Amino acid sequence: MSDASRLTFGGTPMNVDDALLRMLAAVHPLPAEQVALHAAVGRVSAQDISAPFDLPPFTNSAMDGFAIASSSAVLGGRTTLQVIGAITAGDATTALVRPGQAVRIMTGAPLPPGTDAVVRLEETDVHRDDSGALHVSFDRHVPAGLNVRLAGESISRGETIVRAGTAVGAPEVADLAAFGLTHVRVHRQPKVVILSTGNELVAPGTQRQTWQVFDTNTALLQVLIQQAGGVAEAVGIARDTPEEILSRLMHDPVPDLIITTGGVSVGDFDVVKDVLIREGTLEIWRVRMKPGRPVAFGRLRAAPVLGLPGNPHAAHITFLQFGRPLIRRLLGFANPRLPVMTAVVNEAIENAGGRRLFVPGNLSLHEQPARVTPLGQRSQRNRRQRMNCLIDVPEDVAFVEEGSAVVVQVLDEVMYPCG
Repeated sequence: MSDASRLTFGGTPMNVDDALLRMLAAVHPLPAEQVALHAAVGRVSAQDISAPFDLPPFTNSAMDGFAIASSSAVLGGRTTLQVIGAITAGDATTALVRPGQAVRIMTGAPLPPGTDAVVRLEETDVHRDDSGALHVSFDRHVPAGLNVRLAGESISRGETIVRAGTAVGAPEVADLAAFGLTHVRVHRQPKVVILSTGNELVAPGTQRQTWQVFDTNTALLQVLIQQAGGVAEAVGIARDTPEEILSRLMHDPVPDLIITTGGVSVGDFDVVKDVLIREGTLEIWRVRMKPGRPVAFGRLRAAPVLGLPGNPHAAHITFLQFGRPLIRRLLGFANPRLPVMTAVVNEAIENAGGRRLFVPGNLSLHEQPARVTPLGQRSQRNRRQRMNCLIDVPEDVAFVEEGSAVVVQVLDEVMYPCG
């Protein structure tokens, strides 16, 4: 490939939304596998799961107290009933409770036949008469259904308890266990290969020459891929030659996704895109966004390849816009994008150049409305401190005034803050 064709390939850069839609259309949820409930947390259900029976499966007491027929209670006066027995959770009973009788009952115990209400223990007086028979008295009105949990009150038989395309969390695990299930079918986690490229890079832990820099993108992407739900495998650092890049990307077995950093700009040594053109396909090159315009997407053998910029900050932002959604789609998420919300921006933001701008921000949910502080766009260290969202500035907006409402993409750090 000539230098001229390398520089001119791709035409007008694509906008972010169109690029993402095109990427997502190129991948599909991975096949399902059956895993134990505890191993399913964070994974995506591959099927709708319906309740096989009512939950609770039987009508039971919501309180410790006395099970009675509501018709036995005296309206506007004191009620006294004979206590004929006791039922604890786990007991099975078929004994009929007749009018004028009561049964001592514990929380979770099945309501005995003939009763439809439970009077709380602390609202009653218990005593024996001269013959030694046990009685309970109370002064309150007792409507039918008082302190009673009906069968199917929580979940009805046939109700969908987990929907395909949604993540399995602790509540879903608890619901599934409540129906006696021990395993669930979820989409397989994607295997993601990471390749950093650049003659100047050396691996952390090795000797660095004065003209070299340590590779930070591999470590960064390993964490981001894990947070997204993928399984990362780093294949090292490739020099800026097509032969070395290709040799490292011809990975066996073929991964579900390949992510590279560096080698996708317009320089003479940005050869990742050239490898895709020559050995696979290159479907996207350059996106109208800042940071991160030099983004590439294509395919090598059966594996989709996402080429990110070499700058660590740009690699981080472009991964969140494209890499994370690709992994989430492979995992089976119905909506693979970052969640968004609106907030009031605490400082003005300039957006020169007609590109969609993603500004690292610190989102505070302690105020109403929520407020977001842009982090410095020049200091890389300041950008990364306290970043828990990205402020999304449209490409046709050149200036955002302080106090304006903005759209923010919410990162995991908002839900699971550290420190």
